[in-house]
Amino acid sequence: MAMFDSALKDARARFDLGAKADRLLAALLALMTDKNRGGFAGFLDRCSAAGIVDETSSWISSGANASISNQQTEAALGPVTLDDISKQTGLDYQTTVSACALMLPHVVNELTPDGAAPSDEELRAKTYGLVPQTDESATEIFDRIGTAAVGTIEEKEENTMEEFDDKDDKLRWLLPLIILVLLVIFGFWFCGKH
Repeated sequence: MAMFDSALKDARARFDLGAKADRLLAALLALMTDKNRGGFAGFLDRCSAAGIVDETSSWISSGANASISNQQTEAALGPVTLDDISKQTGLDYQTTVSACALMLPHVVNELTPDGAAPSDEELRAKTYGLVPQTDESATEIFDRIGTAAVGTIEEKEENTMEEFDDKDDKLRWLLPLIILVLLVIFGFWFCGKH
């Protein structure tokens, strides 16, 4: 994720996202690489159709990145898609829109260092390990991102339970040993009196 460190750092600082920033980045990359929506070129076309042609051009060119408003972000990505991202990242809708508006210029800029849209192969190489390399739609990937997040939480809970089980195992052999020692001490004490 090193190439997107700036976007993640800004989003975490501005919106206090923590690990949710990584899930938001993965969701945005999934959207940009969704073959069913035309891939990266299709994403740029949707931005153009939403009226953010100049802004998008600034992200791709070597100059400063123009920012976009929440309304422009909603127009480009669509409320339904943003709602899906919101649910899968665990962020409220408004924070999702604002964080996407902040991250999009950074992400597109990082994906287009040469001032041109990357080919599908280049895009796959740049997002390798961040987005599943499948023919799934963005919605299916969003679902997996959410499921992975839940899986991580369940895994942490499972690890915690294993720690408790380990402690229980230690008590299972330690408790009889303590009882045995006490019985031996009591036996010596009792026999010593008689």
